[in-house]
Amino acid sequence: VRAAAEAAAMAKATAEAEAEVRAAEAKRLAAAEAQRRAEAASEAAKQRWKTATRLIRLMNSSAGAFNAAAQARASTAPGAFTFGSSAGATASSGRSYGDQMNAQYYPREMLQGLVDEQVALKEAEEKAKQAAREAEEAAREAERLRQEEEARLAEEARREAEWQEARETLDDHLQEAYEEEDAERLGLAVGEMPECPVPYSEEEIEIWQDRLSELEANMMVSDEDEGDDDAYASMLTRITDPAEMARIHEAWDAPADQRIIAANAGAGGSEIVVFGKHTQRLSPASWLFDEVINVYMFLLQERDDELRRQDPTRKPSHFFNSYFFEKMFEPDGRNSYDYSQIRRWSKKIKSTTPKGDVFELDKMFIPVNISNSHWTLAVAFVKEKKFVYYDSMGGSGRDYIAGLKQYFKDEAKAKGKANWETIVDDWEVVLGSRNTPQQSNGSDCGVFTSTTANYLAQDLELRFSSLDADNFRRRMTLELLELQLL
Repeated sequence: VRAAAEAAAMAKATAEAEAEVRAAEAKRLAAAEAQRRAEAASEAAKQRWKTATRLIRLMNSSAGAFNAAAQARASTAPGAFTFGSSAGATASSGRSYGDQMNAQYYPREMLQGLVDEQVALKEAEEKAKQAAREAEEAAREAERLRQEEEARLAEEARREAEWQEARETLDDHLQEAYEEEDAERLGLAVGEMPECPVPYSEEEIEIWQDRLSELEANMMVSDEDEGDDDAYASMLTRITDPAEMARIHEAWDAPADQRIIAANAGAGGSEIVVFGKHTQRLSPASWLFDEVINVYMFLLQERDDELRRQDPTRKPSHFFNSYFFEKMFEPDGRNSYDYSQIRRWSKKIKSTTPKGDVFELDKMFIPVNISNSHWTLAVAFVKEKKFVYYDSMGGSGRDYIAGLKQYFKDEAKAKGKANWETIVDDWEVVLGSRNTPQQSNGSDCGVFTSTTANYLAQDLELRFSSLDADNFRRRMTLELLELQLL
């Protein structure tokens, strides 16, 4: 909210500065136009004045010559020329013929008007020059404001860049310290989080505080537990190799109809083909398709089978695909239950003795596709006699756990087990495990479902968070391309 308010204030200040610049520019243009018009009018008046002056000089010259001729004629032939009553009258009047002609054709008022016009034009010219000076001053002020605004914005951008760099540096210190299991360095980094100029959320700080507590606790574990610690570190190892990153991005950018990989992960070992439209969804902020989830469950099954080959005493786990509950609840969704739709599914379990006996499993994993809008995970911990629902958005999964519980009863009945009606009544039921890491967006549910299954299959605690989601997407992409878990 504070960042939004600061951004709004910055935008308002920027808009006001830009308005002042535009106003100053308009004022300068108006003054320049006024000066241009004044200069044009002044030039036109000057031309009129020059024309009038030439005409006056011409008429004065003509009148002077005429007077001189008249006076000469009067002196040589008295009485031969008169103006009015006589030439003498003309002389006695004190005005020459030229003067009279000037008075007749160029009245004093006309000459005075030309002079007044010239004076007015000079005043207008001075006003235009003054306006031009004011416009130049306004332009200089506008340029100063523009430069100040640019400097302010540049300083804010520099400061924000420094803050972001500080945040990224602290992020790197946190991750490096955690990956290197350096509790001391991680403690220092966590202590800096509240003071970071680009603030961390309370949830992010709490996550890193929990990780710090885990590291400090792990420093006290016995050598017997060191293998588990290595497993946690391995699960959180970031994908940074340039060649691997190139392969990942190539899969994310692949054309929708391009065949990427194929695996015998379908019913009865049928082939599931993963196309570009499926691997595109492994990129950040995308919802995963069934094909990706089901191939990943297949890879988890392959690893479990390999571990059993290495250790025949190991209890097997089984990973059903996302169509288990869809078939169970046909045709009316969660309001119905039909064991006949899935009664043959246990035959897919080849690892138990006898084969197909779900009660001889260690764990059973079922990914849940909720109306093509959300992924969750239901797990039957058979050895521990417990049903747990994992939802990264906090759902309880009551209907799915009830269906799974009934499925075990029907399986017990089908296998002829005693007390099949009550065989799972005393099993613990956890509707929405509080230990489930929570996603921070609306698209990482498939990644959380797959990763949760991976952790639980290895008997690992769910020590990851939404901060790890993008790295898990990269890991899953590589694992699908290789058809082998990292």
